[in-house]
Amino acid sequence: MILYLLKQNKNMKSAAYGKWYAYPVIEETVNLDGLSEHMSNHNTPYSKGAIKGVLTDMVNCIKELLLEGKNVKIADLAIFSLGIKNNGGAASEDTFSVSKNIKGVKLRARATGELITKSLNLEATLKKASATSKTSGNGGGTTPTGVDSNTGGSQNQGGNGAQSGSQQDQEGDYKLVIYKYGSGSSTVTDDSEQEINSNDQVHSGSNVNISVVPAEGKEPVAKVNGNSIPLTENDGIYTGSFQMPTKDTMLEINSEPDGGNDAGDE
Repeated sequence: MILYLLKQNKNMKSAAYGKWYAYPVIEETVNLDGLSEHMSNHNTPYSKGAIKGVLTDMVNCIKELLLEGKNVKIADLAIFSLGIKNNGGAASEDTFSVSKNIKGVKLRARATGELITKSLNLEATLKKASATSKTSGNGGGTTPTGVDSNTGGSQNQGGNGAQSGSQQDQEGDYKLVIYKYGSGSSTVTDDSEQEINSNDQVHSGSNVNISVVPAEGKEPVAKVNGNSIPLTENDGIYTGSFQMPTKDTMLEINSEPDGGNDAGDE
């Protein structure tokens, strides 16, 4: 059972002003110790300590394999891999430098099997939470996609309307090209808060989150494949999200809608 709270967009400058959105309620984060205890209570002959030992070894081995340049797939959970965070392109192959052109390495986890978006939409049960429930740690600003806050059911489209029902049947990784205009700051992340850079491969149906601090407090504009994304303002930070369409995708973030046209992609 997934509990959710409804919040109203109160930003009068936003295209989504007055609309209500559902946000998941996260009451607890279970660590490895808690997971081991949970598993030991499922009619298993193994103790909590034995299970935790195996899980600890599994975590260490996954890390070791990833650092060897391999992907690790755990069926019906996720495919783990490492990605590279680029720090701008080099003018030529000869001038490329790891120290200058690479920010670092990041962990990627892509849902597989029973945890892909399509399967979760069919299996998830949603229920409105009481007003005293804790909200999730998403800052209250990300517009959820693919969920109908009135019925608790799934929708065929993400928040930007760029996906069709037929496209959702096509799974795979697609390139996300990110253009940022103006002098404000913008970050793009996945649901695990891992940063996404321009030209990264993102799995179709994955949620992509946007956070923008515009120049001089102006309201930013964000579009995916020409479709506007509703942004919610909270303490000067504008946030929104969309579902990755099943094709190469263009994300445009303009932090100065009244001007600012120096485009650049990361």
